[in-house]
Amino acid sequence: MPQLNQQAGVHRQALTRKQALVAIEGLYDQILELEQARMQMPPPDDIPRLEAWNMACLAKSDEIWRRLMVMEPLDVRYAFLSLFTHDQD
Repeated sequence: MPQLNQQAGVHRQALTRKQALVAIEGLYDQILELEQARMQMPPPDDIPRLEAWNMACLAKSDEIWRRLMVMEPLDVRYAFLSLFTHDQD
């Protein structure tokens, strides 16, 4: 996935409503997986497992940040908060 910022010069069309909804659903799934992993933290005295668990949680967190798509262009009508309105265009 290319960098979507002004320095990279990559310009893409805004996400459609369907694309935005699919992205939000995928992001939600990733957050649920991270929360599940956090509930399965190994005991603090098991250093190797704790380090592996921490690395897995960090990787999941990085994936969530990537899926936030903060640099993706969005049609204003389909911005995240507008998904919760009653506008049915």
